[in-house]
Amino acid sequence: MLTKATTLFSSVFLLFVASQGLAAPNPQTSGTPVLHCGVDHKTCPPGWTCCGPLFPDVGGNCRKLGPDEVCTF
Repeated sequence: MLTKATTLFSSVFLLFVASQGLAAPNPQTSGTPVLHCGVDHKTCPPGWTCCGPLFPDVGGNCRKLGPDEVCTF
C-alpha cells in the first residue's frame, strides 16, 4: 500500500513540475522596435505620430495611425 501511495505521489508531483515548466511565459521578440519621441529633440519618422510624452525621462511612443485614428494620451 505504501509503495502505491509513493508511486502515485511521485507521479502527481512530476506532472505538477512539468506543467509549471511548460506554463512559464517565454519572452517574445518583436520585429518592430519601439521608437521614442519628444525628449532630447527626438522626432518620429515621416508618417508616424508622437503619442505622449507619458514619461518625462523616456518620452512618448511613435505610432503609425490610420486616417481616422487619434492618440488617446
